[in-house]
Formats: sequence, C-alpha cells, structure tokens
Amino acid sequence: MQVFRIVLFYQVHKCAGNGVKKVNKIIKKILAGVLSAAMIMAFSVPAMADNATPQVYVNFICDGVTSGKYVPSGSNVTAPSVPLHAGFTFCGFDKSLYNVTTNTTYVAVYVNNSLGEEAIRAKKASLPTPAISATTVADPNAAPQIPALTGAAPSALLNLLQAQKAVNTASANVAAVAPAAAQAAANAASALQAAAQNPAVQNAAAQAAATAQNVAQNPAVQNAAAQATAAAQAAAQTPAAQTAAQVVTAAANGLPSWAVSLHGVDAAGVAEVYKYWKTVKNVDDATIQANWDALLNHYAGHGTQGW
Repeated sequence: MQVFRIVLFYQVHKCAGNGVKKVNKIIKKILAGVLSAAMIMAFSVPAMADNATPQVYVNFICDGVTSGKYVPSGSNVTAPSVPLHAGFTFCGFDKSLYNVTTNTTYVAVYVNNSLGEEAIRAKKASLPTPAISATTVADPNAAPQIPALTGAAPSALLNLLQAQKAVNTASANVAAVAPAAAQAAANAASALQAAAQNPAVQNAAAQAAATAQNVAQNPAVQNAAAQATAAAQAAAQTPAAQTAAQVVTAAANGLPSWAVSLHGVDAAGVAEVYKYWKTVKNVDDATIQANWDALLNHYAGHGTQGW
C-alpha cells in the first residue's frame, strides 16, 4: 500500500496541470494493474494441502520372522497370523494393540506346555490388554497343542487302523442286510420248531446224540478236542486277538473302536485318557486318534500330570 501511495502521489503531482479527469484515468490504470497482479499471484501460488493423518510404524516379530506396516496414530492394530508350534501355547503379544501412538515393536509370546496350565494362564494374565486381536489365527484360550508324532507309525498301530476299517465295513454290511437276516432267522426258527415235532426227526436226533456220545469217548476225538482248546488259547494270546478284545471293550465303555491300549494301560485308564482329552481339553477325535500312541505312553508313565 505504501508503494501504491507513492506511485499515485507521483502521477497526481506530475499531471496536476491536466486536470482532475486525467488524474482519474491514471488512478483507474493503476488500480487495474494492481488487480491483475493480485490475480496472477492467486493463480500461481498452490493452495496449502490439509495435513495428513500422522502415521506410526508397527513391527511384529513372530517366531523370528519380522513384518511391519504403517497405521494411523491412535488406531487399534490388527495383529498378523502367527504360526502354531507343537508343544507350545501362543499367549498373545507383549504389548497392547489398542490406541497405538508411537512406533512399536510387538513380540509373540509362547509358553511350553510342559510348564502346565497354571504357567500358561499366568503368562496370559501378565500380558497387557488386549494382547491379541480377533483376527489372529492362534486363539490364546485354545487348548494346548498336542505334540505331533514323529517317524513312521508302529506296525501295530497300522494293523489296528486296518482292523478298524474292516470293522466299519462289516458293520455297514450288517446294517444293510439286517432286516433280511431277521426274517430269515424267524423262518428258520419256525422250520426248526416244526421239524422238532416230527417223529422221524426226533428218532434221528436220538441216534445222532448216541453217535455223538460214542464219538466223544473216542481217544482220538478227545485228543483233537484238547489240541483245538490249546490252539484257541494260544490264538487268544496273539496281539490281533487282544486288540480285537480291546476294541469290544472300548465299544462297551462308549469309546471309539480305535481307543484301545497297546501300552499296558487297562480299560479304565484308556477311558480316562480319551475322556480327559475329549471333555476337559475339548480336542476333536481326529487329533486324539492321530496322537493316541503318544498319549497312552505319557499316561502309562505320568497319568494325567503335565497335561
């Protein structure tokens, strides 16, 4: 404005003799020039952009693997998926995921299952809240992971699985033919009752009984019967026969047919192991079956301690 006044004063003074009219023209020209310059400056200077939301960097360390990202300051962070490890429970991260306002590094916290559930609960309680987000794969309240079996499955276990498959197939076949079998049995019973009333049949039965009694007195027959008994007793001691008996016992106790013992655990112990992992640990049948050998080994030496 000071420059404008000086120029205006100079032009007015210079043209004072030309009259007021000429002064007015000069003033209009000056004003037009000032307005043009202002418009040029207005179009030349870019508008100041709004300040962007501040960002902070969050870094996650899971099992030695580092991953990071930028998030808006003051926001809640969604943790990445973490790997599950046999024999360990994921308890969460070592810092809270809420209202993050500074650059932060998060470390995944695992606890060895051998330390017991009390140690796992204590570690979860010691972490800040919340230490885990809903989208994280590993649930901190999930049951401890069962250690995976290593190496090839024992041949006895493979035999047991094959036997289970055979039992399932036989059960399906029996279910398919059950109505026809029941009718056939009823027909056979009726025919047998009618035949029993026939004098000829009764006479033949009496003769057969006498013959059977004579045969039973034969030393050769008695020797064969003794050998058959010994063979049956020997067969009952084979692993296959014992496994079959255990399958029947498992079914009688309301357990799956594969819930048998090959490690000297009695029927009550087998039932305790299965029901402990099924009802207390809430583990599905497929996982229990896959680790049955290891679970029975542990139970035989330690009972349910350490689980």
